[in-house]
Amino acid sequence: MQSALVWIAIATAFAAFRIPFLDLPLERDEGEYAYIAQRWQAGDIPYLTVFDQKPPGVFLAYRAAFASFGATPASIHAFAHLWTALTLLALFSTARRIAGTSAAYWTAFVFAVSSADPKLTATAANTELFMLLPLVLSLAFLVAARERNNAWLWFASGAAAATACWFKPVAAVQVGLVLFYAIRSPRNTAAVILGGIASCLPWIGYFAAHAALVPLLDAALLHNLRYAQNVPWDVGVQKLLGFSIRWGPTIAVPAAFALLGLAAAWREPKYRVVALWLLASACGAAIGLYFRPHYFLQMVPALALLAGIGLSGALPRLGERIGRIPVGLAAGSMIALPVYLGNAPLFRAETPAEIARGIYGMNPFPESPGFGDRIARGSEPGESVYIVGSEPQILFYANRPSATRYIFFYPLTGNFEDALARQQTVVREIRASRPRYVVWVNLPTSLLVEPALWNAPRETHVFTESLDLLRSGYRIESLAIPEPPARYRELEGAVARRWFREHGGSPDRNAGVYLFRRNDRRP
Repeated sequence: MQSALVWIAIATAFAAFRIPFLDLPLERDEGEYAYIAQRWQAGDIPYLTVFDQKPPGVFLAYRAAFASFGATPASIHAFAHLWTALTLLALFSTARRIAGTSAAYWTAFVFAVSSADPKLTATAANTELFMLLPLVLSLAFLVAARERNNAWLWFASGAAAATACWFKPVAAVQVGLVLFYAIRSPRNTAAVILGGIASCLPWIGYFAAHAALVPLLDAALLHNLRYAQNVPWDVGVQKLLGFSIRWGPTIAVPAAFALLGLAAAWREPKYRVVALWLLASACGAAIGLYFRPHYFLQMVPALALLAGIGLSGALPRLGERIGRIPVGLAAGSMIALPVYLGNAPLFRAETPAEIARGIYGMNPFPESPGFGDRIARGSEPGESVYIVGSEPQILFYANRPSATRYIFFYPLTGNFEDALARQQTVVREIRASRPRYVVWVNLPTSLLVEPALWNAPRETHVFTESLDLLRSGYRIESLAIPEPPARYRELEGAVARRWFREHGGSPDRNAGVYLFRRNDRRP
């Protein structure tokens, strides 16, 4: 009976911190994964028709979401929540093996709350969320392998850690942790390596068979390495401090109990694997020094497990004096309330659009479905769309192919030596395809204008050529102009064209989202 009540509390917390965000419009990264999964489902091969720096695991997860619930934002988020529920169960089982049932329950509760914190943008179905399940399974197999000295368990631990890398490459740090424990035994080391190879072979075989292995390596490996070297140390430290101040109030209580768990790990050798797991997770979150909020999701399972150890050690004595139920309720409230109160405006918001604005600011995610619908109504299924910027969610909503492989402008506008060559590729592709629609997104976040790193694109060739394309027979159909702090003014038809003429007649003059349509009906 008591365990049933505990699971009801965990399930209630899990649902309460997720249901309000179920129907959020897709953000930029989600749109990227959804569009590629959509095109893959239609017969295109990732990396051949789309340049993307993410490994293909997340695209497969989105395809599974489409097959399970349909191709909508709510379906994607529902699938992600089910995936996270499996992660919670795997983490519970692992915590129980390491530290006992009481610690496992607390671990599950902390994870249920902290892994949904909007401060981490954990409301999105991102790569970090999907890689957590194989990472937790890797730890579970590692703990069991050390207890039993079983080669197959070492194999499974290596395979699970390598699988996580196919969602996000920073999981390679956890592969290193498994090898660290296996290294004393040549047999165990070989088992871990073979497990990693076995995990990779199906992916390598698939993309090699479809002549997409070289594009995959170019995008998800080589470009990723260049991307990770763009942030100077001093800028990275500033980013980390800034995010720590924002996340601190909502994670403070679990972090305090996690410190007690670290103290227990200092005394008890059986807990030290969890401390090293936290260290590996922190290193993974720090790679590249970008310190974007969702990167820290990688640390949440280890923090939750250490907090569970700390709570299970600290609360029993207090429970003997006051009573287990009051102590449990107080501790649960201390963990859950800061997350709720720290994000109270989001939980009180009346619409998904209001929530999206509260999380993502003036990024045009709530406006994207409208642009996608206009494109879908004004074009045939095979006609292409060219987005000057990084808003692939519009392509997904429109269900139209991109006119170029580059659905993100970040590889074109970032501080990369090959940016001009990639821009020239885009120009060749749009000249050949003559897209039916052009969406020009003149916003810093869409063009990767980051003052701490660079104020404007180093190469502007693609913008000059894109303006020339617009002059060759396109006219403005609708636009959305940001009016901070919380809305866009959307104009269509003659009203949009008049505003556009009166404000310079060029999409690079004023911030906003501009939709242009090619006048002729045939290419």
